[in-house]
Amino acid sequence: MQQQSLGGAKYYVCFKDDFTKYRRVFFMQSKNEVSKCLETFLNEAKNTGHMIKEVLSDGGGEVINSTVKSLLEKSGISSRMSMPYTPQQNGAAERENRTIVGRRDL
Repeated sequence: MQQQSLGGAKYYVCFKDDFTKYRRVFFMQSKNEVSKCLETFLNEAKNTGHMIKEVLSDGGGEVINSTVKSLLEKSGISSRMSMPYTPQQNGAAERENRTIVGRRDL
């Protein structure tokens, strides 16, 4: 996001469960908030009876930090990263981002 939201957010992170197609977007003031957002998403999935088995990411620093790694390990969730500069490997997430950014511009 290049513009600041009314609530002061400069960034967003989107998590999507490929099985249920459940999507959750979190708006953040700092990229350091990703681990808290991921924890919220995982708790929401667990509370609805869904088990997340794997997280696929683009390997950004906000996603591969020690806090996120320990959260995933504690939850028994494996982590996988797509190769750099290959958005095709994470096509569902890339499409979600295009949808979100497209709606933002409406």
